[in-house]
Amino acid sequence: MSQNRPRSSNASRRRRSMALPLQIEVMEARQLLATIFVTTALDENNPADLTLSLREAILLTNGTLTVADLNPLVQSQVIGTPNTLTQDSIEFAIPGVGLQTISLTSALPAITHPVNINGYGQSGAAANAASNTDVDQATLTVRLDGTLAGAGANGLTIKARNSVVSGLEIVNFQGHGIEISGASAEGNWLFGNFIGTSTDPTNGRNFPAGLSNGQSGLFISSSNNRVGGNNPSLRNVIAGNDVGVTISGAGGTGNLLQNNFILDNRNQGVLVSSSNNTIGEALAGGGNIISGNGSQGVKVTGGPDVQGNLIVGNDIGTDMGVGNVRPKGLDPRPNGAEGILIEDSPNNTIGSLIPAGKNVIAANQADGVLIQGAAATGNRLLNNWIGFNIVSSLESLFIPNNFDGIHIKSANTLIGDGSSAGTNVVANNRQNGIRLEGPGATGTLIRGNIIGLNPGGGSDFGNTLDGIRIEDAANNVIGGTNPSDGNTISGNNNGIVILNTGAFGPASATGNIVRGNFIGTGTDGVSDLGNAVDGIILNNAPRNTIGGAVSGSGNVIAGDNRGVRITGSGALGNLVQGNFIGTDQTGTAVIHNKIDGVLITNGASSNTIGGPTPGAGNTIAFNVGNGIRVESGSDNAILSNSIHSNTQLGINLVGGVEDAFGVTANSPGGPHTGANRLQNYPILTAVAPNGNATFVQGTFSGTPNTSFTIQFFSSLVKDISGFGQGRLLLGSSTLTTDASGNATFALNVPIAVPSGQFVTATATDPTGNTSEFSNSMPSVPVTIQFGSPTYSISEGAASASITITRSGGTGGAVAINFATSNGTATAGLDYTATSGLVFFNPGETTKTVTIPIIDDQLLEGNETVLLTLSGPTNGATLGSPATAVLTIVDNEQPAVQFNAASYSVNEKAGTATITVTRNSGIGTLTVNYATSNGSAQAGTNYTSTAGLLTFNAGQTTRTFTVPILNDNLASGDKVVNLTLANPSTGILGSPSTAVLTIKDSGVVTPSGPSTNPNPGNPSTNPGPNPDLNQPGPVIWDFHLVLGSGGVTGILLSFSEPLDPVRAQNVASYGFVVVSAGPDGVLSTSDDFSVSLVSATYNSATFEVLLTPAIPLRFNTFTQLVINGNPSATAGVTNANGDLLDGDSNGVNGGSYTAIFGAGTRFVYSDRNGDRVTLRLSHGGLMELSRGADGEARQLRLVQTVTGRSVLNGSVKRSRTGDGRTTLGTLSGTAGVKIRLNRSIRVGRLSATRFQTPSGPYSL
Repeated sequence: MSQNRPRSSNASRRRRSMALPLQIEVMEARQLLATIFVTTALDENNPADLTLSLREAILLTNGTLTVADLNPLVQSQVIGTPNTLTQDSIEFAIPGVGLQTISLTSALPAITHPVNINGYGQSGAAANAASNTDVDQATLTVRLDGTLAGAGANGLTIKARNSVVSGLEIVNFQGHGIEISGASAEGNWLFGNFIGTSTDPTNGRNFPAGLSNGQSGLFISSSNNRVGGNNPSLRNVIAGNDVGVTISGAGGTGNLLQNNFILDNRNQGVLVSSSNNTIGEALAGGGNIISGNGSQGVKVTGGPDVQGNLIVGNDIGTDMGVGNVRPKGLDPRPNGAEGILIEDSPNNTIGSLIPAGKNVIAANQADGVLIQGAAATGNRLLNNWIGFNIVSSLESLFIPNNFDGIHIKSANTLIGDGSSAGTNVVANNRQNGIRLEGPGATGTLIRGNIIGLNPGGGSDFGNTLDGIRIEDAANNVIGGTNPSDGNTISGNNNGIVILNTGAFGPASATGNIVRGNFIGTGTDGVSDLGNAVDGIILNNAPRNTIGGAVSGSGNVIAGDNRGVRITGSGALGNLVQGNFIGTDQTGTAVIHNKIDGVLITNGASSNTIGGPTPGAGNTIAFNVGNGIRVESGSDNAILSNSIHSNTQLGINLVGGVEDAFGVTANSPGGPHTGANRLQNYPILTAVAPNGNATFVQGTFSGTPNTSFTIQFFSSLVKDISGFGQGRLLLGSSTLTTDASGNATFALNVPIAVPSGQFVTATATDPTGNTSEFSNSMPSVPVTIQFGSPTYSISEGAASASITITRSGGTGGAVAINFATSNGTATAGLDYTATSGLVFFNPGETTKTVTIPIIDDQLLEGNETVLLTLSGPTNGATLGSPATAVLTIVDNEQPAVQFNAASYSVNEKAGTATITVTRNSGIGTLTVNYATSNGSAQAGTNYTSTAGLLTFNAGQTTRTFTVPILNDNLASGDKVVNLTLANPSTGILGSPSTAVLTIKDSGVVTPSGPSTNPNPGNPSTNPGPNPDLNQPGPVIWDFHLVLGSGGVTGILLSFSEPLDPVRAQNVASYGFVVVSAGPDGVLSTSDDFSVSLVSATYNSATFEVLLTPAIPLRFNTFTQLVINGNPSATAGVTNANGDLLDGDSNGVNGGSYTAIFGAGTRFVYSDRNGDRVTLRLSHGGLMELSRGADGEARQLRLVQTVTGRSVLNGSVKRSRTGDGRTTLGTLSGTAGVKIRLNRSIRVGRLSATRFQTPSGPYSL
């Protein structure tokens, strides 16, 4: 007989899947198939007797016994020649009715020649009907009983190929019921046998116990054998043995277990320690029922060389049916441990992509499937129902496994392949749906499964604990970026839990990725089938990723109690990105989580919710609690998310001072103690549309000298709390605080927020602490415009006030350019050109711009100034009107006046010419003029003069003369008063009175030249000229030495030579400086003293230069005192020792006192208490001296700019005053525009450097 070649497992599976029709074989003429009839139930080996036993029949087919050895009367029970090249047949024809029991007294000989042992040939035997798919009502009438067979005896041992055993009960052997072993024992087929039990023809399910074989019901260590068939009549019932079926050894490959009942064995139903075997078949009726066994339903073990086994189409842990009324799978018949255990065996497959290849693995006392051991890598689970069964469209069975549905402790397991055909449904288990446990469980891919729901994905079949639990396992992937890779994980207690127990150190439970799943919804991604507690929990687990920034990575996490909970101090560095939490993948469906979208608690730190990269932001919406709640921990970054429509706060940092809504109040600086270090949020002050962008302005307080990331968001509506939320990310900016921790910002974000929507912001520090949302600020357009299109002002007013208004948002600071330009008015002549930025501070709606008005005292009619706004900043736009017109109303009347307030003439000149002017050349005007005595006497010093001046049309200047008389006496200067009166039209202008000083030609001039530190400008003269005939020296002049920071020196001119020692002693002089207080009066609280550092005497010019320790500030008054306390060593004297006559009273030794100052603006009170304001603008300085009574003696202008400098003066009347004041002498006015209020009277121009001994001059 030729040997059959080994077949591939696929080929053998295809062959075994074929039905076996009845065949009629045409026998060769040369040789017939041998058929041996067993005629006795006795176990004998006596060829000479008249019966043929089973033992003898096996010996015949093996060739150990020949037909010739038999009693001739028995030889007729053998048809053909046994042990030839063909398969022999053993039939049973034992006399009697009913079950015939062959009680073996020893083990039968091993079958070494192909044989077909057909128990169904015995009278009364009947195979199970083909219609009995879920029960077995076969009737067998041949039993092999091994009660007396001895230790280790098998019922049958097959060492031949291509043998068939059918229709036998094989019970009570101490060894195996059937053993198939040996290299040649392949291609054998066992069907229709009851091994370890007997039949139940009535119910087909109540198979009796107490008939078990001591070892395996079936033991196979050879290849390509077939047990059962996909027709119910071919089923074996293998029950009550120590192990139902054992497939063992390197040679035990390619075997097929098909449509058997493997029940109630003491240990495993099926124990496999060989490769490439198939348990079940992916055809209707091809699967086994493997239930009620004391240990695992199926166990695959044996190390890395045991691989490639296929477990397919079986019911593991559920019962048979009841007749044709109750189908299989409705009732639990649990295996005592796991439904399937794969231990240290790689590359096995549980399930199939063919629909009929689905395993139902339910009701087992431990896990549905357990894969463990370091070598158990690369195993696959496809298309299994684990934890429940569905037997019709109307009936779904909750048949939970007692522990986990799938429990993985090994590496690189595939659970589902992302195809609809490969979907595992893992539901209703009493612990977890899928559990990955320990460091060995790495590289697991879980794709396209339904966990916690029915196969349609629309009904809740939740696992009692977690849908998926990853416990101390790393680098596993749940879901994927392809839509078909996502799992639906709903209806469980928790959806996914990733837990670090601490048993393997802090680095376990890391690197796991959860992406593209529906967690809490149906398979449609919309139906609310939430997990009872949380969608995802990261418990002390570091550096895992939930979602991702790549398209398709985001999970839908909705309908749960909380969407994501990150808890424990070990929960570090996790990423939650691109997910839809509380909504569907469109972000529009309301599938709220019952509390918070994301909860960070129990010290979890350094996690990132969202992120700066595109696609990293989560959509967190419609949750009943907070969008994100951070109860503790720090450095948790919350970036770029769309957070909106949550019932409570969008982001809630628990702690600090909270309002009724839970908003934590900002505290100065930072960091603080609390959740995310209670990071302060920005304060928005203004938001405005700005073209294709949005202008945002605000303030921030945080850790000093630190850079923060500020993110801006918009929302359709304002949160009820007034803070947040943020639906659309507008942009980000970096903001750095100053040394006090403060910063401001004003910027454009690159997305336009329509008017009426709201903007909010968050702040994140460099370590990742993100704040709550800021206040919500509406986007409101801001316009800036003039308050009126027209303005008017009288020419006599000092200035015009122009109002500029802001409309819309007023919370921020904005600015706009303002400028004047000539209409009919001319800048510099009628008004002062004005331009610049006008700033609106937060809350300001109106600003005023002042335009100085120049009263040119010309009668020229009304004139106009054009006003323009341009370049609004910070999101503001130009409103209407953006241009306006200012009308300067001419207030001039025809006026006539002297052209100067003082004139001078030498007494030898003979006449003095006096000029009178008018402000308009229109028409004819007459005015009276006259002289009167001052200190000069008519007839002695001048000739009295009076008359009428006539201005003809077009004339603006006329003169008259005063005759001067020379008295030839050294009597000093004399003054003549000049007066205008009775103009024929108009009014008297200013000045309408003047003085004419007649210079005494007999005055003796002091020897030596005077040094003037300001050449080209008249001297400032503190008083009348001194009398040189008195015995003591007098001060006849002083000058101010001006520097950039103030007055740096005072040059005093004396009437005669001084004692040089005393003149250079700083003790001879004193200073008191008064600050520019509101009263301008000495001896008040703002006074302070300044010391002198030197007094330098010039003996050639009789001048002393005093240098103060610090410059005397501009715009303040200084009091100088000399000889205030004369003593033996101090006090100014002449060369003869005569003390200074400081107060010019003719008595030596009096103090000289002067009050003076230099600057551009002075405010002081005169002798009557009236408030006087003097201001010099557009270049130059004023040098002002005042008397002890406060009245101004002299005003001198220096460093002026011809045609530009303007002197303004006004008087404000006090309660005790008369509203008028006097300037004794005004000088340096050439090229200066003078605008003195008519309440200011100017005395004269100073024409001498001397002061008379009679005291201050009078005007």
